[in-house]
Amino acid sequence: MNALRQALVTCERQAAVRLLARPCVARCTASQLNQKRGIKSVDELTSRLFYVRDHSYDKISDPAKIRSQFQEWNFAAELYAFNKRLGEEVSFENLTICFTDPSYIQKQREKQAELGLVDAPITISDNTQFYNHGISVMSPHIKAYLRNQYPYVPEECVEALHNFLLSEEILADISKWLGCRDLVLSYDMQNPPQSALSKVPAAVVGAIDSEFGRKRALNFTQDFFLTYLYDKDPLEIWDIHDAEGALMRILENEGRPAPEPRIIRQSGINTIEALYIIGFYVDKELIGSSPGETIAIAKDMAAHDALRRMFRLTQSRKPLAYGEEAYNLDLNDFNSPNQSLIQWKSSGVRLPRQQIAA
Repeated sequence: MNALRQALVTCERQAAVRLLARPCVARCTASQLNQKRGIKSVDELTSRLFYVRDHSYDKISDPAKIRSQFQEWNFAAELYAFNKRLGEEVSFENLTICFTDPSYIQKQREKQAELGLVDAPITISDNTQFYNHGISVMSPHIKAYLRNQYPYVPEECVEALHNFLLSEEILADISKWLGCRDLVLSYDMQNPPQSALSKVPAAVVGAIDSEFGRKRALNFTQDFFLTYLYDKDPLEIWDIHDAEGALMRILENEGRPAPEPRIIRQSGINTIEALYIIGFYVDKELIGSSPGETIAIAKDMAAHDALRRMFRLTQSRKPLAYGEEAYNLDLNDFNSPNQSLIQWKSSGVRLPRQQIAA
């Protein structure tokens, strides 16, 4: 009888020990699992606490430091690296001018006025002169290049692409990808405005032309500006307001009858998923087709497709020339404008010499 009581007591003690040890075993197992995942349980709790504090509503964020505020910043070394990164050898003085915005000089004058140094001279020059010179160098070259690569497009399309490349937004984006954001000197050094960023790459072109000549400046334009059009659709940049009217004028200039729109296929009529495929026919020949949610949208897109085929802007066209091929292009015959959209006809297209020979 005593032996039975002792056995029962032993079993009760073992069960109690198991109950007490179960949380400890669970913690140890979780810790082992966390260590296998590469993080300890204590570190996990700390990380969670930091995450909650970082996302709290009363968090005071530290102001972001600009690159020039770091201790190892060296402006001369950064300009040297910029030269090597782009494969150029612009002088330190001219490159400093290219990165100096007029607003930076205004800020220096305000600082001098606060210190009472009104008559103190400012020896820094801004990039306005280099910027204007760079634009005057790039503008005719870009137009001649576009006329050579897109010989069938009207002059309105060339102007739209030219204005797109030299717009403030695109020049600022090119400046960002060239690594100019941390180097530009402007009134707001923390966040340089778009106007300040856009002047730098064009000013660099002007400095290259002043030091090394026109050919090298045009090659720089080819490599860092015209390559921006690599994956762009010209008809997305050039907005044709009345595509059907433009198509009718072109066919009239060529002495062909007016286009006839026809519904080729349609599906889901009177539903939210309606689809119409409309094609334009001239002399029983399909010159363009496109789908649309409505008949009006499908007609407009079909007219755009017909113009795309006339202007040789389909996806199967030859890609734009870059690199050595672009350096050796003869653009002397493309200084004059292409045909306008109102007067356009296929017989008046001016082709490059290499295409005529082919």
